[in-house]
Amino acid sequence: MQGGRSFGTSTMSCNRALILAAGRGSRAGHLTEDRPKCLLTLGGRPLLDWQLTALKEGGVSEIGLVTGYRADQLAVYGLPSFHNSLWSKSNIVASLLVASGWLEQGSSLVAYSDIVYHSDWVSRLRICIADIAIAYDTLWRELWEERFEHPEIDAESFRVNGGLVQDLGKKAAPLDEIQG
Repeated sequence: MQGGRSFGTSTMSCNRALILAAGRGSRAGHLTEDRPKCLLTLGGRPLLDWQLTALKEGGVSEIGLVTGYRADQLAVYGLPSFHNSLWSKSNIVASLLVASGWLEQGSSLVAYSDIVYHSDWVSRLRICIADIAIAYDTLWRELWEERFEHPEIDAESFRVNGGLVQDLGKKAAPLDEIQG
C-alpha cells in the first residue's frame, strides 16, 4: 500500500488472523445476490483468495473466518468459521464477538473480507510492538474518487494524532479531514 502507514500491535510475532466476511455487501447491488462480497472477483480471483495468499505469504499460519450471508459458499475453504446469524441486523463489532473465544486464544490480525492488501503489510503488522495496530492508506481518496461518483456519501472519518486514533467510523465531514 503505497503511502500507507501502520502503528502498534502485539509484543511478539502474531501468526493468527481473523477475516470478517459476514455481510452481504449491499452496495455491490446485484453482484452479491448469489454470493458473499468476499467471493467477488478481482483479476480473475475471489477477493478472499487474494487475502488468504497475502496472509500466508506474510507469515500467518492460522486463519479464522466470520461468516454470515451465504456462509455455505465459504465452507469450501475449510477454515475455522464463526457464524454471525444476525449478520443482516448487526455490525462489525457483533461479528468480532461471535469469534471472541478464538480471539482470546492469542494475538490476531483482523481484516475486512473485501480489502486487498500486500503480504508486506501483513509482515509489518505481525511484528509491531504496540497493543493495537491499524494499517491504512493515506492515498485512499484517489481510489475512492475512482470508485464512487460522490465519495463524500460513503466515506467515514479516520483521524490520527500522535500515533493515536482520534476519530473513526463516523459519517465524514469534509473529505480533507480524513487521513486514511
